[in-house]
Amino acid sequence: MELVNSLILVRPEGVYVPVVTSGIDRSRLFEDMNVLFSGGYCLKGLDYPLFLDVLYRPEKLEARQNTPVRLADELVNLSPERMALYRDVKISGEGEEAEYFFEPVYLESPEGAGSAPVPAQLDFDEFVAMMWRRGVRFGLQETEIREIIQRGLVQRAVVAKMLLPTESRDAQVVEVSEKMHQDRSPLILADGRTDMRRAKNHFPHVSSKEILLRKIPLQVGDYGYRVTGRPVPPETPKDLDLHQLAGTGTCVLDNEQGAFIQAIMDGFVTIQPGTHAIQISATLENRTGVNIRNTGDLQLHVKDFKEHGEVQEGRVIEGQNMHFQSSVYGTVISRDGDLHLSKGLSGGEAKALKGHITLKGNAVSSLIEAGSGTVTLGYAEDCAIIAEHVVIERAVNCDILCNRLQAQRVEGCRVVGHQMDLQVLSSNRYHESIVFILLPDTDAIDGQIAQERHQLQETETLLEQQLENLLQANSDPVMEKYIKLRDALQAGQVTLSEGELKAMEQLNRKFFTVLSPRFALQEKRRHQLDAIERLKADRLACNTEEYCNIEHIEEHIRVDILRSNRGLSDFFPQLGRREIKAVLMQLSTRGGAHYQADQGSYHWAYRSVWGAGT
Repeated sequence: MELVNSLILVRPEGVYVPVVTSGIDRSRLFEDMNVLFSGGYCLKGLDYPLFLDVLYRPEKLEARQNTPVRLADELVNLSPERMALYRDVKISGEGEEAEYFFEPVYLESPEGAGSAPVPAQLDFDEFVAMMWRRGVRFGLQETEIREIIQRGLVQRAVVAKMLLPTESRDAQVVEVSEKMHQDRSPLILADGRTDMRRAKNHFPHVSSKEILLRKIPLQVGDYGYRVTGRPVPPETPKDLDLHQLAGTGTCVLDNEQGAFIQAIMDGFVTIQPGTHAIQISATLENRTGVNIRNTGDLQLHVKDFKEHGEVQEGRVIEGQNMHFQSSVYGTVISRDGDLHLSKGLSGGEAKALKGHITLKGNAVSSLIEAGSGTVTLGYAEDCAIIAEHVVIERAVNCDILCNRLQAQRVEGCRVVGHQMDLQVLSSNRYHESIVFILLPDTDAIDGQIAQERHQLQETETLLEQQLENLLQANSDPVMEKYIKLRDALQAGQVTLSEGELKAMEQLNRKFFTVLSPRFALQEKRRHQLDAIERLKADRLACNTEEYCNIEHIEEHIRVDILRSNRGLSDFFPQLGRREIKAVLMQLSTRGGAHYQADQGSYHWAYRSVWGAGT
């Protein structure tokens, strides 16, 4: 056995057989080929595809050491006569391909000079060795070359082609959690019906410790080779850093199984624009807007929601503590918490059932309702505004229902409220400004109190007559003392000891039959007194402090009085824009006015002096 660097030449039965082992050094094996082919040797019975893999891609062999790989049947020395049969090859460009002209070949006659040459045939194994000597060391087209040689064709052919490098693969991330996916299919209701206005899950929600993304490492492509054997490196793939994608609420988990992005809190998944970082937060944010294409209607069960895009006309959003950064054209309803609208509200509705509404932009042709809260806005036109407290800079052609109103300028509006502070009140060419002060309706309750007192007086008279008749019909002095003592006890004028109470119980049994009609009248009087006290308490509750202050009056305005003990619900059982407008139009045409003027100012306050002892 002889060793040429890494090529092992095994000599069984006197024949050298080239053999290599896996795990060899490619550069050493390449040097061995140079030594052999340049020295005039040829590998007979060469397995050409295996030869290329061993020579150029030894890593494709098994990794075990000392595993023999047989390249050819034997190693032979080429004679000069055989070497002369092979012509030069044309290598194009930078080694993209090589051309060879196949033509008939001849050997000298063994009979010597002057004899006709003997036709000969090329050999593929020799062709490999001779092409190596001429610089073609990769990519020989074995099938085509063997066919041309076997058939003895005369032609110019491309005998070698370069191998392009395989494509590299950039590092990438893939989703691991199925909860990362949105489900925009229509929502299926509990009764089996399909709600085409709402999606099943537009905002993905994940749990703490949940694996969200997995990194697939970059993969470098295989080298290509020119026909000269010069390697062509593959394109360098791009790597990525998971730490740049791990935003708030996530972390990078790196272990033997790979690199991952993991959630460290329960919350909603959002993708940050620009950086594309994964962020998890308890506050839900949406940037695509609310429309039929992206989201449909939304029913949210989160504590906070922020929308950066527009809310399309006809869309409905229900939630709590909601913030809208762009214009709203649909309906937004906060079941609990406040509503904040940074831009305009146009043709839509904003309702806070248990909170306040703040609108920094303009409101046009909309319904704004915060029944138990405060509505604060700058400019409103052709709107219906309902709230406990309304603070507005300028209102034009609006209908306002509230307990308290603070306004800088009101033009062509109809206002109903208890306490109103208006800097400027003016009518315009479209509407007259009318202020309705809502006062308690005390006439009915005063009449009830008077009626109950009259009935009480009648009962008192009957009791006096009954007592007189009883004393005339019964001369028992004990009964007269008993009646007076019992009346004093009921009035709280006297108290009895334990022994006296036992004696009183005996008298109760003794005179019960005779005095039962009087007892019934006394019970009736007690009920009448209780009813009067309840009515008096209700009347005292009407002692409110309604007022109306108008600092500057422009054009013609009116101030009128509305009376109700049930507040706005007496006049406005429904709080839609059209219903409110219809009721106010009817009230404004009933005639008469508490006050009207074209200029000046107006200051009026309601004070009730009704109280205890009345």
